[in-house]
Amino acid sequence: MHSPAYTTDMKSREVLEKLILQQAVIKELVRINKEWKADLAEVMRDGESLPVTNERGLKLGTFSKSLPKPKARVVKESVLLEVAGEEDTEWYLPEINLQAAVDVVMEHAPELMSLRLTEAARTRMETDAINRWKKTGEQTPGFEVSVGEGSLSGRPNTDAAEAAENILAGITSLPALEAGEGEDQ
Repeated sequence: MHSPAYTTDMKSREVLEKLILQQAVIKELVRINKEWKADLAEVMRDGESLPVTNERGLKLGTFSKSLPKPKARVVKESVLLEVAGEEDTEWYLPEINLQAAVDVVMEHAPELMSLRLTEAARTRMETDAINRWKKTGEQTPGFEVSVGEGSLSGRPNTDAAEAAENILAGITSLPALEAGEGEDQ
């Protein structure tokens, strides 16, 4: 656990203040990072790799721009069907013809058909199962109602965002890296 060691009250004003400011700093860093990476991507060639070192020559990492592979996109399938062999083709049912095909199969070979719920019915029945579970705690046959764990979100306000900008504006170097500390030396 990486919680502050000085308190066990994670809901204290001090902890919440630090947490929301951390959230604001992270959000601002992500914004700046995306902006800078977009600017770098504009000036890099596809397939180019740039090693990153600090003033002392300590390697910090690498920026690379991928070399995209060519992609072919079918623009006129009828032309391809003319040159394709029988082993390269298969029958399919276009969505637009589906209901007509169902009608024909129901008339001539109904044993090939299966029933399923409509999306509207499924949604309605799910809602009913949840409502029953909320009221009685009982499961509805055919359903399993469960509740996942809630997720935490932080929403820094404008003041926190401005504080984050001020904090980041004051960061001009990374002292630990300049001192030569780091995992990948």
